[in-house]
Amino acid sequence: MSNTGLIQQLETRGYRGGVISTRHLNDLREEIETHHRQGLINEEFYEERLRGFSFSPPESLPEAQSLIIVAVRDPQVRFTFTRNGKRFALIVPPTFLQWRETDEEIADTLREILESAGHP
Repeated sequence: MSNTGLIQQLETRGYRGGVISTRHLNDLREEIETHHRQGLINEEFYEERLRGFSFSPPESLPEAQSLIIVAVRDPQVRFTFTRNGKRFALIVPPTFLQWRETDEEIADTLREILESAGHP
């Protein structure tokens, strides 16, 4: 399966995606760190979701040559509640709700696409 075919299949399922060489992992690390230093990444999100990233192929795939990146549109959620007769609005970032389910859904989708193309 070509990278273009993979990306097209992801897009038909409502995702955005890309494929990069593992040679660019250090570039990716530096870009994330630069955005973090510039204050472009929320500190709590960075600590919870990005600080622990490993920028090398996993031990189970030491000779991996490509990295598949998938982006999901996941809107924020607005809650309104009343306390002592006053209404309060609360906006919850998408990373706080159902992110585990979203991660599993993406993994299942990638597995399905890759297996159907003969990649176990």
